[in-house]
Formats: sequence, structure tokens, C-alpha cells
Amino acid sequence: MERKALRLSALVVFGIYAVYGCILAPLYQFLSTDIVLTATIWLDVVDLFFNLSEILGIAASFGFLIHGIYHYGIKKCRPLYILLGGALLFKYLSSIIAISIVRGSLDLTADFTSYLVSILIEIAELVLVIFLSHQWITSLQSENQRLQNASATLGQDFTPRGEFFPLRGLFRRNNPLQCAALWGMIAVTALRLISYVIGEIAFSLVGYGFSAKDIPIVALYALLLVFIPGFLGYLLSLGCMQLAERRSNQ
Repeated sequence: MERKALRLSALVVFGIYAVYGCILAPLYQFLSTDIVLTATIWLDVVDLFFNLSEILGIAASFGFLIHGIYHYGIKKCRPLYILLGGALLFKYLSSIIAISIVRGSLDLTADFTSYLVSILIEIAELVLVIFLSHQWITSLQSENQRLQNASATLGQDFTPRGEFFPLRGLFRRNNPLQCAALWGMIAVTALRLISYVIGEIAFSLVGYGFSAKDIPIVALYALLLVFIPGFLGYLLSLGCMQLAERRSNQ
């Protein structure tokens, strides 16, 4: 795999996770522990960008993974797998260290189970995208090769099925790259929606209650924290693929 492809992936993914871990995570911690600031809109604003940056990080990883598998093949992308795995470690380690600075000390006895679960879930999402993109890309390439051989034997013009680049529109069913990005982001959005619903249920069970008048607010927050970031993440995946393809042709 070419170094310029790895440099581009590192710049984008590590850049997003640097904002997440070094800026937004400690800022959210500071606001959530301040009695005065907790009651202001600033906590909600930071929470919104905190969730958005996390989704954008995994979405950018999807885009570079899909393009890498398309351009180099699944085996030659091992350096990219290591790089993105390192980015995930950086994401959580940087946030733990930054939050510890805000708190004034690093507590190594704290329970890091939630971090471990989160990183395992994100690794599973990356593996899913690797599997889907490899299956769909190689399937279309094999089908087109078979059709091309058959057309050559019959002396007919060959018209390939499906397409890869350029990406046309938001979604094309006959484009494996866009399909892999879409299903990857659907998986991310679904898991985050489940997490959000569980959080709301837990919130209501500890004594805060839940009534019909809360439904519009809960739905609005689900839209802002889950669905809109999921859609923006899909757009970023496509953008990263386009950027990587442009860089590979230079």
C-alpha cells in the first residue's frame, strides 16, 4: 500500500480523533461537573459535537478502508488496518489523559470496562465494512471479468455491470463502494440508537419519569445525536473515498 494513501488516512482520522479526545472529551467533562454550566445550553452543544466527532471518525475510517480494499486488495491493506487500530487506541487514550488533566489526577484504578466495550464495538464495525466491501467488490469484478471473456469469445462489445468511480449521487445500488459505506453507517446508527434508547429508559427508571410530552424532545435529541450524524458520516465516507481516489491518481 502506498505511503501517500496511509498519510492521507492518518491525517484525516487522527485529526478527527484529536479533536474528540484532546478537546471535546475534556470540555464535556468540565461542563458536566460544573453545577452552573451543567444547566446551560453549552453542555448540550458540546455533547452534540462530541457525538458527531465520534461518528465522523469511524465514518472516515470506513471510507479509507473501502477505497483501500478496492484499490489495493484486502491483503495489501494490512498497514491501513494497523493505522486505524492505532487511531482507535489514540482516541481513547487521549480522552482518558485529557479528562484526567481536567480532574487533576490520573486514576489508574478506575473501571475502564466501558472503554473496552466501545473499542471492541468499533473494531467489529470496521471488520464488518472490510468483509462487506471485499465480498461485493470482488464479486462485481469477477462478474465483469466473466462477461468480458464471454464477450471477447463471441466478438461482442463488452458493457460492464455496476460501477466504482466516479461516485454518482448519494447512493447507487450497483456501486459496491457506496453499498458498503451505507451498510456500515446503518450498523453504526442502529447501535447508537439502541444505546440512546437504553440510556433514556435508564434515565426514566432512576426517578425522573417519562410522559407523552417528553416524546418530541426525545425524538429531537435522537435526530440530532444519532440520525443526522449518521447521515453526515455517510457523506464523509463518500468524501474520503473520492479524496483517496483523487490522491491515488496523482
